[in-house]
Amino acid sequence: MTDVNMSGEWTILMVGQTPVQPPLGAKGDGVAQVSGDTTAAAADGGAQQPVSTFLDGGLMPIIILFVVMMFGMTFLTSRKEKKRRKEMLSKLDKKASVQTIGGIMGSVIEVKDDLVVLEVDKSSNTRMTFSRAAIQTVHQAGDGDATS
Repeated sequence: MTDVNMSGEWTILMVGQTPVQPPLGAKGDGVAQVSGDTTAAAADGGAQQPVSTFLDGGLMPIIILFVVMMFGMTFLTSRKEKKRRKEMLSKLDKKASVQTIGGIMGSVIEVKDDLVVLEVDKSSNTRMTFSRAAIQTVHQAGDGDATS
């Protein structure tokens, strides 16, 4: 859609635009974006109001607060789990029934600095040596009767 101005210049109008006369004494090209109130747009020299998004309002601080809370909860939970595991491994003693991370069940025979000797079969007196970190759970602290 085209239009001819009074000065003889051709103006191309885009869809959604209507020609608006500038106020007396103001300079303008005669074209303004149609936004609800055309008199307000013409009064300030044809400036458009910025389009707001959903993040401009009060939603952005809420999203940031939610993300910070999630990171905080994850950090605290993992720290608590590490503390519980360290305490469990430090209290490991003889005759405790344990399970390794590989699923092997046995009774603790000997605890060294970083090694644990497990008896996995009492009938054949089968013993296996594991790292202390390989112990996943302690089932009972007393008489460990883990036979296969």
